[in-house]
Amino acid sequence: MITATLGQHGAWLITSQSRWEALQKSLEELKVPLNDQLRKVNFETENLVGVFHFGDEADQFLVKSVEAPANAAGKVEAADVRFGMSYVIYKQRRALTLGVWKMAIIPVPKAAKTRISVWTFHPLNGGDNPSLDKSRLDWEWTLSADTGESIGNLTGAIAPKAAEVKPGADIQLRFTLSYASGDKEKFSPFTAGAEAAVHVWDGKYSNGYRNHAFEVITPDGKMHLLRRAVQNAWDKNAPHPITIAPGKPYVLPNWFEGQELKSLKELGLDTAAPGAYAITGIYQERGEPIQNGNPGMWGGILRTNTVVVTVK
Repeated sequence: MITATLGQHGAWLITSQSRWEALQKSLEELKVPLNDQLRKVNFETENLVGVFHFGDEADQFLVKSVEAPANAAGKVEAADVRFGMSYVIYKQRRALTLGVWKMAIIPVPKAAKTRISVWTFHPLNGGDNPSLDKSRLDWEWTLSADTGESIGNLTGAIAPKAAEVKPGADIQLRFTLSYASGDKEKFSPFTAGAEAAVHVWDGKYSNGYRNHAFEVITPDGKMHLLRRAVQNAWDKNAPHPITIAPGKPYVLPNWFEGQELKSLKELGLDTAAPGAYAITGIYQERGEPIQNGNPGMWGGILRTNTVVVTVK
């Protein structure tokens, strides 16, 4: 249930109190324990960075290092967050994915770019990587204005049709899902069991009302969550699995055949006020196992890059 809701493995960059509270609520509902010390974060100067995966009961996360140097003006331009993950190599064959979901979350300084990496080691087995200081880089992902989160080998990106629009005009965006493994080794205990491709449901006939949304911060500083209302009476949608693989992205379709641009005006956004509109895409689906001839379907929630459109 946890993997179907939050994902199989991945990295989070939590930049706001509202997003942190929403994640806390999800974790509490899924009975995932939290460190109370993490509940007080100054999101004016800090972000929360987290990694998680579904694996062996012996797997453990810890912090390897955090580097976030400030420039001469005192601004942090890049943060490098390294997590260690210890695991056990079994003498007898045993699958790593035994149904235990683990995570680690720490506060780090806000930065334009945040590199998150997972370094693995096996303290009980000797060999080349017996300790944290001799750990191996297995997975990494950099989040920035151009790159969103990587969750279960899937990432999303939004791009506006125009960087500037007139007051009252529509803001239209293209929402693209792409394969994103982040693996640095052929076999990674962090991503063990991950598929070579990701499968999602198409949204051709229902406009994907169940699986995507937009978070918009308007010029007055208020946050608006724009999501198509769930049509409970909709019973004629026949979605099909879409394969997303390296070099094979998928653009979320709009309601009408051949349209790819998402309209924020249709979702209720009012652009009468001039200024900057910061927009982040959200993609969410409930994972499903292989069944009825369909492949296993991706599950989780991820956030895209953030784009700014100016109303002028």
